[in-house]
Amino acid sequence: MFLKALVAFLAKMHVEFILIRSLLEDNGRIPRLLLDVMTVNAGAQSLPCAPCFNRA
Repeated sequence: MFLKALVAFLAKMHVEFILIRSLLEDNGRIPRLLLDVMTVNAGAQSLPCAPCFNRA
């Protein structure tokens, strides 16, 4: 139940961040970082970001 509530909360926050901060500015990096911080603060593992590590 905790994970389901966390995912619902993060989805809502993601929409709020996108509405506040345009993706055209930073391609969504700031909202993703904030969601990762919220996830870790909630006691869950950080969100995977494979494309971030596969850059050449």
